[in-house]
Amino acid sequence: MSYDLNLYKKKKQKISQEHIENYLDKLPHVTRENETHWFYHNKETGCYCNFSYNTPEEDDRIEAFEPFEDTHFFFHINYLRPQFFGKECFPILDQLLEELDLYVFNPQGDGEPKKYKKGELEAEWADANLNFSKSNFNECELSYLDMEKSNASWQFCYNRSHYESKLGFEYFVPDIFYVQKTGTKVVETFCVWPDHIPVVLPKVDYVVVRKKVKKFFITRQAEGLVKYSDVIERLSDFFVEEEACQILHPNDAPKIAKLFNDLPLMDRLETYGEGVSVEQIVNVKGD
Repeated sequence: MSYDLNLYKKKKQKISQEHIENYLDKLPHVTRENETHWFYHNKETGCYCNFSYNTPEEDDRIEAFEPFEDTHFFFHINYLRPQFFGKECFPILDQLLEELDLYVFNPQGDGEPKKYKKGELEAEWADANLNFSKSNFNECELSYLDMEKSNASWQFCYNRSHYESKLGFEYFVPDIFYVQKTGTKVVETFCVWPDHIPVVLPKVDYVVVRKKVKKFFITRQAEGLVKYSDVIERLSDFFVEEEACQILHPNDAPKIAKLFNDLPLMDRLETYGEGVSVEQIVNVKGD
């Protein structure tokens, strides 16, 4: 189940198949899987979409829309996905349309090729995606994640490599992962923080803490869940807050050793719930 758009040009435009192919080949996170298929996939966020080229048939020489010409390139993005798929993928399409001066034939909308304002196609997909997600929630065994949390997680993951390059190797920049709590269809956000090392801590529901516990003169490693709110309540004096995260700098990391190791652990991750992929997550609950 996907949202599909056909790309057109004005007949007078000197935009060739090769021009469009070269543009797609240079896009970040895009792999050309074969002669006619380009796959955009950002491993940091899990977002993906597709561009394809359909070889024209003989009957296609008869143009349906004057004064337009079919480029035979298509854009595809799936439904039943978190809303952030659209937030990441449609700006790529909008930029392509603007830079190559292309038009869109939208089977879901108007009956002829036209220009769309930036964000207009994303908004149409987003509305339809929520509707499809709600009506197919139970049948497709989807999982629900609050939209505000979902978008915040995406924003952090999208900028994760930026934090790594800006701050350097001394800092741990964790991945965010998603867990469906046992017995529910509700998804919560998680990250890992080991041994109170300098960290760029995203705003998640739970932190998987790996710490040292001393008992009867024996020190052992312990791992468990701590609510993000508890981490911040106990350690906020040592963090520097940014919009999407809290940063613990190297000079402050040694200062929190005792506080960190005294954090009360809840369940272990494996008993709390089961991990889910972004492909199972939507931002609306079923009927």
